[in-house]
Amino acid sequence: MTEEYRNSGNLFTPIETNIVRQGRVNVDGVTKNMLIVKSKDREGMEYFNLYFESAKIYKTEKKDDKSSDMDGTINAVIDGQVKPMKFWLRRKTSDKGTDYTNVSLQPKQQINGATPVKETSLNDMDESPKNKDPLNDEIPF
Repeated sequence: MTEEYRNSGNLFTPIETNIVRQGRVNVDGVTKNMLIVKSKDREGMEYFNLYFESAKIYKTEKKDDKSSDMDGTINAVIDGQVKPMKFWLRRKTSDKGTDYTNVSLQPKQQINGATPVKETSLNDMDESPKNKDPLNDEIPF
């Protein structure tokens, strides 16, 4: 990967992808929202991925073409290290007419000269199950 593409990428319409299971799962005393997604690759081979809820995405007020359509923050886990990051999503259309979403990320401590975000453990990132409403089974994504 070249340095010019670091902390960026594009999201496209999935190829034959379906959510086959979703729900709340207790992981070592912490409740997590999870999804199992069935997909097929370009050759038609079926595979599954497990996803943990990792961020909330909020719509933003689009001021110009360079403004994001949505944004949020994420505690990205890279090589076992928690890295707090801000991300922005922008709807785009390629020259060939393909719709996609451009993603940009930046470490939170580098945004607008703010003070660095405290490194946290994986357990610190999660909400305790006793703070959750046990009857609220709504999946937010």
